[in-house]
Amino acid sequence: GNTRRRWHGTVRACRLGDTEEDSEFCGDPMCSLCSILQSSFELTKAGQRTNFGRFGAGIYTSATSSKASDYIWERGGSPLRAILLNEVVMGNIVKLTEDNPNLTEPPAGFDAVVGEPGGSLNYDESI
Repeated sequence: GNTRRRWHGTVRACRLGDTEEDSEFCGDPMCSLCSILQSSFELTKAGQRTNFGRFGAGIYTSATSSKASDYIWERGGSPLRAILLNEVVMGNIVKLTEDNPNLTEPPAGFDAVVGEPGGSLNYDESI
């Protein structure tokens, strides 16, 4: 299939990965990093912190690490930041350059939406 490596920035409420001793998942329900690593992404939690989805409901990733970095929220007191590099199955993609926040799924015949720079976008997004 059409797979790509994409970055995802999220909330970390712990110090997972800071040192070798920080290797246990935390139990904080606000720690999206530990939640994602333990059980993968949950669409029901998407957009809870941003309240905006340029292309509607979905799990947002980017080929541009600095774009994903904008969505990192460090809540655990660490001086470090954590970002996830994911292998994303894209399938058949539709490319859009203008916002469409009312999307609830890709258009018929497509598996994913890719927002391309131009129009209202400065950086790519894959949803």
